[in-house]
Amino acid sequence: MNWATILLSLFMLAYFNLSLSKIKDLQLSGKTKTFVSTALFVVALMVSPFLAWSTWPFVCFLAALLTWWIVTRDKDLILGQHFFYPERLFCLLSTLGLLYSPSFLLPFIWAFHPLLKAMWHHNSMPFQIIMATFVSMLCSLALGKQLTLSTWLFLILTINSSYYIIPGLAKVFLGKWPFEWVLKNRLYHILPGAWVWGWLGFVKQEKIAFFTKALRMFNTPLQFFVVIAELLPAFMLLDYHVTLVSLVGVILLQIGVFLVSGICFWEYILTNIGLLVLLSFLPLGVQNELFGWKSWLASLFFIGLDSYIPIWEAVSLSWWDSPHYSRIKLTVTGESGREYCLNHQFMCPYEVYFSETPFDFIVNKKSFLKSHIGHHTTYNLYRSLIDSQGDRTKIQAVKEKYGINHYNSEKIAFWKKALISYFAKLNDGERKNFLPKALSFLKAPYSHYYIWDQMEAYALQEQVKEINIYHVEKFFTGQEITTLQDQLIETFPIKKQ
Repeated sequence: MNWATILLSLFMLAYFNLSLSKIKDLQLSGKTKTFVSTALFVVALMVSPFLAWSTWPFVCFLAALLTWWIVTRDKDLILGQHFFYPERLFCLLSTLGLLYSPSFLLPFIWAFHPLLKAMWHHNSMPFQIIMATFVSMLCSLALGKQLTLSTWLFLILTINSSYYIIPGLAKVFLGKWPFEWVLKNRLYHILPGAWVWGWLGFVKQEKIAFFTKALRMFNTPLQFFVVIAELLPAFMLLDYHVTLVSLVGVILLQIGVFLVSGICFWEYILTNIGLLVLLSFLPLGVQNELFGWKSWLASLFFIGLDSYIPIWEAVSLSWWDSPHYSRIKLTVTGESGREYCLNHQFMCPYEVYFSETPFDFIVNKKSFLKSHIGHHTTYNLYRSLIDSQGDRTKIQAVKEKYGINHYNSEKIAFWKKALISYFAKLNDGERKNFLPKALSFLKAPYSHYYIWDQMEAYALQEQVKEINIYHVEKFFTGQEITTLQDQLIETFPIKKQ
């Protein structure tokens, strides 16, 4: 392995991430975007004869995954700010260019991050691997070295493993003492919380309570598995076989997360499957060069460095899973007077925002507890909610102590205007789907599958006359899911054009 290339690549990766983030925040004009995009594409074409792939299938596979997600998203009729046709086309052309030469990595990176503003934590790991591939090729050229397979694999396995080590360590040290989360958290509370949000909504409430009680019997072993699956990647570069087992472990973990919560890290799952296939055919000589004590210690050092000096910035995911679920729910009323639930898929390309806790700023109460399927980062709040056992008086006391008033009239005015405009456009017959109806099955998976509710989902059955915003609170008592409140907070009428 070439350690000079690795060190310079990590420095350049940090620089590129910082620069791209700043460029993303700039309000570039359409002409500027077109000029930069065209210039980068021309440069890629000019340089392409001098660059050759050494990691062609895997990197192209990751770029294809991200492009699939971008190209098949709905049109932005809500804010009208993102995912315009020319930007999607440029991203697609850049990905197709990667089949010819790695020089098209730069236009692809430009298209995906600053141009489309598409990077977020569900796709950041594959995107960072693509970025690391690009900078390592640049650094190898600058140093007059050939980018070896072992050097490249060291970089991407270090990045990959950090996306599990950091959340794993965050869970280990979440409480007052190490591993308190493993012993005191109640992971099974996720299932009824996800059901309240719309996951598995076709299953009756009594069945969800039954399955939750079944999960409760395996709570501590499941939490041990979560931590072990997330910490085992810390030993990836120590041994080849440990690396394979680690990848299988995190794949199973994220499939389990999807089954219980409806949260789908499909980009991570497919990236890990791709890595598993790639490593399965790794030559013995590369294995001997890549894995060992030196690589392992260096990898851990760089992951620790990333926690203090942002290089690729792996996301820390850790919280306590409470039995209290506070959700802002949107519905629409049709011209016939029938009310429909508004699932997050209908709000694409902003389905992530609408699948969590949107419109918390519309509740003008100090006692509002914001949480996504019961997540809380404060142990005392989590413990107080469990101790309340669903008693309304006790829960109100908890809300008075820990609640925050998120009310914001400016945000209300902004989103009211955006939503009214969105449904007015749909009422006028404007098409929201990018793909034709016959090809809708080609749309990339969603990150959250909160798509079911007790009422019928709105899918353009009729014109909308008003948008309704409810505050729904539910609690899992250990035996059943009880409703604490289901209150209509606000109604936005849709004016006919």
